[in-house]
Amino acid sequence: MHYARLLPLAVVAAITWPGASLEAGAGAQGPSPRPTDVVTAFLSRQDPPARSYRARRRLAARNERFSREAWLEVMTELGPSGFTYRTIAQGGSEYVLGKVLRPALDAERDLVASGSGLPFDAANYRLTADGFEGELPRIRAMPTRKDKRLVDGWLLVSPHDTDLVAVKGQLAKTPSFWTSRVDIIRRYARIAGVRVPIALESIADVKIAGRSTFRMDYSYESVNGVAVVR
Repeated sequence: MHYARLLPLAVVAAITWPGASLEAGAGAQGPSPRPTDVVTAFLSRQDPPARSYRARRRLAARNERFSREAWLEVMTELGPSGFTYRTIAQGGSEYVLGKVLRPALDAERDLVASGSGLPFDAANYRLTADGFEGELPRIRAMPTRKDKRLVDGWLLVSPHDTDLVAVKGQLAKTPSFWTSRVDIIRRYARIAGVRVPIALESIADVKIAGRSTFRMDYSYESVNGVAVVR
């Protein structure tokens, strides 16, 4: 076996992790919640979903042991026909491009088509207030089961309205025997009134292949038909 082939198993799973479904938590703004009220306030939010968007993305992945890396810039769109992407520019290892970066976008397309994202709710997580990280209230998210679509970690929310700012943790179940751990950080922002992901970072520890890293950054041009002014 060419052990570099183990790299995509972990990285693609991290990229397509749907645990931060935008269906979870949203709603009316108000005063800063008391620590004991953070979970209730988060779960009671009613955010409008991102039904359509146009965003430029840059993806990059690297495996240190095999010294393979690549980057990919694409224009992505979500609309009535689903998720699509178009390559703008690319560079680096053809293997990483063909086995990690493009498959990640293909997997996202399939995920959108299947509608199988898992929200942060009582069916999927035990959520408890867990102090602060800096000025941001922190919520402990413990999965109710071992599932590679869930994350074992923390939610960071804004102090004034419990809007989701970031998710940090590791996949509740590794995607394969060859992967011992996948750590993830996903960051969010409110654009055109809608909470959307703006960055994803992952580090996967793969047996024999070693440490593999991935990053994806988003630059939105429109969300739900509203042009984004820069």
